[in-house]
Amino acid sequence: MFIKCSDMNNAEKLFSKLHRNQITFGLMMTMYNKQNQPKQTLVLFEQMKKENIEANEQIFVLILNAFFQLNDFINAQEFFDKIQNKSSMIYDVMLNG
Repeated sequence: MFIKCSDMNNAEKLFSKLHRNQITFGLMMTMYNKQNQPKQTLVLFEQMKKENIEANEQIFVLILNAFFQLNDFINAQEFFDKIQNKSSMIYDVMLNG
């Protein structure tokens, strides 16, 4: 609900208290990308890795979109190259990025 209302402060407070998984990280990353804060998406991705939470297709798409929002095409390409099982959605993001 906080995310839909763009209430970032309360969403961040709630996130800090939740059991974290791919879904909760993905929701927060979506909010950051929509609020034009792609750097926060990348920070969350690093935190996700530290917590040993494996990324899924949705996370890959969110990370690529964050790089494109930052006009960071080199890191987007490097990240894309590291994805082992690329879906058509991931290729679509790269083509349209």
